[in-house]
Amino acid sequence: LNALHGGFVFDDGSLITRHPAVHGPFRLGTVLTAPLIGDAPKTAIWRPATTLSLALDWRIGGGHPFWFHLVNLLTYAGITVLWTLLVRRLFRSLTLAMVAGFLFAAHPLHTEAVAWISGRGDLLAALFGLIALHLALADRSRLRPWSYVAVFLALASKETAAILPLLILYTLR
Repeated sequence: LNALHGGFVFDDGSLITRHPAVHGPFRLGTVLTAPLIGDAPKTAIWRPATTLSLALDWRIGGGHPFWFHLVNLLTYAGITVLWTLLVRRLFRSLTLAMVAGFLFAAHPLHTEAVAWISGRGDLLAALFGLIALHLALADRSRLRPWSYVAVFLALASKETAAILPLLILYTLR
């Protein structure tokens, strides 16, 4: 919550304020094909879901850092709920799920990803990864194929989501 009134810092310039695809005229094709780092266009880092998220935030929040921080905080709250529900689903224990959810929410390891706007890729990868796990474990078989879409969105957010297919296979065994 302390970060809500913070400004743009460190990598936020390269990702947001100096990134023409984020704060310039909105063209979906440009946003989805732009490199993550806007002031270094020859970089090999490409995270279209993260760039799209930041571009949408720029437009919705009028370029004010408060909005970006709020979206990070709300995304983290959603991740915490999904994590708690996943623990409950896997271990069938409300008490364990609540303890795991509280520990996840309060753990200081997550501070940078939530407080720094540049942590958006981590948050989106976690959000879509947890959605993918929930969909893969769904009782309704019609929902399971949507887990592929969620895995794709997680990968389009940050490369660390590459572990998701193996994690889903392990969870389904």
